[in-house]
Amino acid sequence: MAICDIVVPIFGGLTHLRNLLPALEATLAREHRVFFVDDCTPPEKGAKAIHELLGQALARRPNWKVVQAEKNSGFSASNNLGSQKGDSEFICLLNSDTVPQAGWLESMLLVMDTYPQIGAVGAKLLFPLWSNDPARPAGRIQHAGVAFNAMRMPYHIFM
Repeated sequence: MAICDIVVPIFGGLTHLRNLLPALEATLAREHRVFFVDDCTPPEKGAKAIHELLGQALARRPNWKVVQAEKNSGFSASNNLGSQKGDSEFICLLNSDTVPQAGWLESMLLVMDTYPQIGAVGAKLLFPLWSNDPARPAGRIQHAGVAFNAMRMPYHIFM
């Protein structure tokens, strides 16, 4: 099975990162590399704490790296920058506010291994089990994709 490069854009979000890192460490069984792309997190958004947390995780995982953007260019540019750092057959673009569950990467890559004509797969996104928000019911599916409205603005369909 091929190596997978995982790209995680970071801009602030220390709480999200505190949830993501242990989930990644606990769930990644397949050979992989992770590129955390810091999109110039400013001090007021926790840059120091984020770099300390990432430093601790990287000390345990030599196949994890931090990529520092030269300027804040946004989410898409961070994904592009991180994607350029690897050379694997597969790239996973992972949001920093996710908490992956056991087998997540293997399940998605199994589809790619089994059906080489498929070019992209996505995960089933669930609202977190600890959600108390009635608009985001715990354990329920978030949405069924993205569409564009008449004003060409993206929105989640079937949310």
